[in-house]
Amino acid sequence: ADSDLLYWTKGIANGWRLDVLVDEPEVSPLAVQG
Repeated sequence: ADSDLLYWTKGIANGWRLDVLVDEPEVSPLAVQG
């Protein structure tokens, strides 16, 4: 599940060009999604 979440997070980050947030996928990208 964790690996799937990482791929999903990276996909969202790449789509939004938020490559910086991918380095800290703990909260940032998920917080943006709400």
